[in-house]
Amino acid sequence: MIDRRKLFVVAPLLTLLAIWVGGLVLVGAISGGPGSRDFGEDFNVYLSAAHVLKSGGNIYDASRVFVTEQTLLHQAGLQVYEPRALVRVASPPLFFWLLQPLTALPLRAAVLCWELFTLALAAIGFLAALRSLGWQRVGLAVLIFLAMPATLEGILYGEVTALYLFSTGIALALAESYPALAGAVLTMAWLKPPVALPVALLVLLFYGSNTRKLFVGFTVATIAELALTLVTTGPSSLEQWMRGLASFSNDMAQQPTLVSLSGVYVALSPVALRSAIEVLSVGLALALTVLWRHRTGPTPTPVMVAWLWPCWLLLVPYLHFPDEMLLAIPIAVLVGRDGTSVARPLPALVMYVMVFSPWIGLWPVFGLRLGWAVLVVVLGALLPGALRGLALESHEDEARYLKGGSRLKEHVEFRSGY
Repeated sequence: MIDRRKLFVVAPLLTLLAIWVGGLVLVGAISGGPGSRDFGEDFNVYLSAAHVLKSGGNIYDASRVFVTEQTLLHQAGLQVYEPRALVRVASPPLFFWLLQPLTALPLRAAVLCWELFTLALAAIGFLAALRSLGWQRVGLAVLIFLAMPATLEGILYGEVTALYLFSTGIALALAESYPALAGAVLTMAWLKPPVALPVALLVLLFYGSNTRKLFVGFTVATIAELALTLVTTGPSSLEQWMRGLASFSNDMAQQPTLVSLSGVYVALSPVALRSAIEVLSVGLALALTVLWRHRTGPTPTPVMVAWLWPCWLLLVPYLHFPDEMLLAIPIAVLVGRDGTSVARPLPALVMYVMVFSPWIGLWPVFGLRLGWAVLVVVLGALLPGALRGLALESHEDEARYLKGGSRLKEHVEFRSGY
């Protein structure tokens, strides 16, 4: 029997997403394919850096990457859209070494291959995450996820977000049975350390009973990747990467679509003050994480941990709109297994906020964009369930103590709590 309450929530949601995707087709963002405006815009920069690396150059030299991108686009008969200041990379050199086979393809073909590849990885990663949360009916959830603005824009732009979402979902699925392998998979977080490493940290700390093996797997894989980098691109490339990260940080005021709290202060603060705020923000998120780990132990229910995802994303300094794709996993916790709670007020609100997220971020208030407000809404929706779960744990611990340490509860089955 069809649940009418769920239908009243999901049917309009699907209609809005269909309008969104249809609008992208009409303006040519999808139907135009590689070469249309925004299609593969970020990947064009990655591919240009791979060309620079292939020729023996410094991939973190923004001027050289920009000139290479201009050459590639002109050869393909395409227009240069991005301002010069935005043509820079911050991913590790090994990533661009692995991209070099695509430099043998025409630009349009390379972009199309990358888009299809990241689309598949995003779907597989989210599917794996849903399975790890106990979902059985996943088809509609994956479809909604892929059509969401953050996901679709991230894939169309050619962002690397889909790669570390994939690694996060696979790690969640492997964390209990194969913790060392799960930790190794999480090293994809080095593709965008300021955003992906905090999410990897949450998986390492909360999503497996053998935390030590998770960290060992992550550490060993990171060392192996460093060794491979030394062999393939040389020690100088690591030094250039560190300098590139610092240069990227200094130019954050020119970055568009920042949706963390940094979007509030990045354009208004001098570099020194901005850096201090960034350190304090990350320190606050880390302190909350350590405190929560101390209060909940290593294996709390997903409901108790989900709030930390938007908390970290809100406080990290370099979150762009496509990175909101990572919110899909805690939102899957919020709506309950197989969407059982999607018709309740908070989950329904969050789902619609995510649909309108791009437009919320475009509304300036006193000259400031409101992209961060989306993260605040998601955080506010998840926090009550986490606090209730903590209160329940405390009550059960007290009862267990009064009973002389008898084990009152078995494994806590996943539940939404809403």
